[in-house]
Amino acid sequence: MSTRRGLSRCVGIAFTCLALAPVTARAARTGSFALAESLYVRGRLAAAESVFATLRSAPGDSTIALRRASLALLRNDLGAARARLEPVLAKHPVPRSANVMLAEACVRELDFARAVPVERALGREPTARQLESFAGVSPYRYEGPDRVTIKFVQTDPLPVLEMKVNGRGPWFFLIDTGGAQLAVDPVLADSLGCPRFGDEMGTFAGGLKRSVTKSAVTSLSLGEATFHDVPASLLDCSRFTIIAGGRRVMGVLGTLVLMRMRATLDYPGGALVLERRTAGGPPRPATDAPDSARYVMPIWLAGDHYVLARGRLAAGPEGLWFVDTGLAGAGVTAPASTLEAAGIPVPDTSSGHTGVGGGGNAKFQMFGVPGFALGGASATGLIGFFGPFPGSLEYAFGPRIAGIISHGFLRTWRVTFDFDAMQLVLERPPGTRP
Repeated sequence: MSTRRGLSRCVGIAFTCLALAPVTARAARTGSFALAESLYVRGRLAAAESVFATLRSAPGDSTIALRRASLALLRNDLGAARARLEPVLAKHPVPRSANVMLAEACVRELDFARAVPVERALGREPTARQLESFAGVSPYRYEGPDRVTIKFVQTDPLPVLEMKVNGRGPWFFLIDTGGAQLAVDPVLADSLGCPRFGDEMGTFAGGLKRSVTKSAVTSLSLGEATFHDVPASLLDCSRFTIIAGGRRVMGVLGTLVLMRMRATLDYPGGALVLERRTAGGPPRPATDAPDSARYVMPIWLAGDHYVLARGRLAAGPEGLWFVDTGLAGAGVTAPASTLEAAGIPVPDTSSGHTGVGGGGNAKFQMFGVPGFALGGASATGLIGFFGPFPGSLEYAFGPRIAGIISHGFLRTWRVTFDFDAMQLVLERPPGTRP
């Protein structure tokens, strides 16, 4: 039996993100590596990092360095991630996983010039061409007040707001933190003369695959807030009309734009609030009212936009949940393994419903959620959907993603994403009911 196969059995999972090299003899003897790896997969990230920091790699072994780089990237500590990747990047050949993480760190830092050759080496030519097009400009450059409030056109089943693109409009856009880049309908993009850099495959609800065209817009305006030179993807949004109360949706505002600011989805107030980011400071309270409920919890960032926080479904174990606001009509979706661990019967989707997603129509079945807790915030009597959770997402980044927490749970809160403090703030204004 190979060391890799034995280790996989020890921690109970076949990893899909990083290739496992042989571990040091010392770590193998003491079980420290297996402990660190188990903590990593279970989403106990701070504990995993503490154990990995005590380990030393054998000559030629990159596993520990790659794991520590992954953990730094999850914390959004890009300097630490790059430093831990440096010795691995000096090797020949360079592990693909190291280049994947390097590209991600560069893109998050908006260092597109350095990201381009890495993306190209990874075979992502459309992305490389897209990033290359921003040479000489500052992507996501912001112009506007320090604080802007944009009222929702509707709040349920998903928030819709009006935005201008390239100075024209306004048009209706959905807000969805489950989306990455700004998505623009091809009909609108072609009328605006947006470039096309090529197609890459995307994964959507239900695990459906669909090609997405890489593009860009010169400006994006939300009320008084304007972002200049914004990367975008082209996606047919006509199917979202049913979600938007019959309005023709022309795009989706995703996390990569929202994270340029301190963004609050104020569901009770029916508005999106954008504030300039203040590096290093703790999240500011949205209200000083003494009877408001307010919970602050750490978040981690996987890939380019997967915001993760620790949550618990019913009586199941605590794990990492993807905070994806775009699941219309439900609060939770999760794989069968999470439902089983929580004591919830796995629904049969063969006679279920059909929902609309970015990749097309997806089958799902509803189930009752006796309770869910995210940090200190909790709710009972939610509706869950079984089916939309993409199976490939559960172990896509190494740490297990237990499920998606979405609109039905978040609806009664002001939800603030603070990417400087790496915290999620849930606040319920005085007088509002759970």
